Amino acid sequence: MSKDRNEKHNAVEFNKGLSRLGIMAGVFLFVCLPLLVMIIGREMGSEAQSAIIITSIIIGGVIVAVAVFVGTVIPTRINDNKPDEKPPPHDAQ
Repeated sequence: MSKDRNEKHNAVEFNKGLSRLGIMAGVFLFVCLPLLVMIIGREMGSEAQSAIIITSIIIGGVIVAVAVFVGTVIPTRINDNKPDEKPPPHDAQ
């Protein structure tokens, strides 16, 4: 199919770039921050390390879930029919 035909049929567009950015930020909080705390934060107490690690895993997981939801479910733009185009028939039988 040509690009023009795809644009006419794709009435809803999703923003994948922001979704990917949110996923990367969530994965950083979910994976990298706990690793950094375990490597660098040796002077901290074990309670503080555990609290930071658990909090970052929870917050990172929530950020990833929200980013995936926004990127796959919520449209960023909805294209309407152009005024000169005839709308599709509703009573197609």
